[in-house]
Amino acid sequence: VMLPQGSSDEPGAGLYALELQDAGGAALFTRSFDLDNSHSDSPNAGSFFQIVPWQPNTARVVIRQGQTVIHVQSVSAHAPTVTLLSPNGGEQWAPNSDQTITWSASDADGDVLHYVLQYSTDDGATWTAIATDLTETSYTLNAGVLAGSEQALLRVIATDGVNTGQDTSDAAFTVEGKPPAPTWRMARSATTAASAGGRAWKGISE
Repeated sequence: VMLPQGSSDEPGAGLYALELQDAGGAALFTRSFDLDNSHSDSPNAGSFFQIVPWQPNTARVVIRQGQTVIHVQSVSAHAPTVTLLSPNGGEQWAPNSDQTITWSASDADGDVLHYVLQYSTDDGATWTAIATDLTETSYTLNAGVLAGSEQALLRVIATDGVNTGQDTSDAAFTVEGKPPAPTWRMARSATTAASAGGRAWKGISE
């Protein structure tokens, strides 16, 4: 994640390093860190999340393990452009219906693009990711996985690995709330014979 210079600029500590370099390979900023391998038994497997201050002359992002370079991401000149095609406002998605989200995207540098889809139930005040690391320009899902809303929006974010572009539904659309889902619950009172049972319905609707 890149933020303006002057924020989150501590050097950090650890075996790994994320380094912003200029075109000549000089380090503009270096952040050291360790992997979070709480979900792996291997010391060399894990994940990391770092917020670093962006440097204007950055030409590449390098990740090192000690002095060994394990990944290089070049910074291209142009950010990708992306346009959300559907849903773009006014649609009404029925409960548990299959819906296809579509968008178009391009990159002037010819970079391979990946996409993230986000969903909002409150007209863009808050967002939740519903799909990440997509490589196609469409995505089909069942509306039943989404919370119902009359102020629903979708946002697509395109990235070339460093630069990003994004687009949001031009207007809100509706995702209908799902009907209550009945469940069985057996009940028995202290004065009821052991073989007797009662039935109760319980439903939850979003």
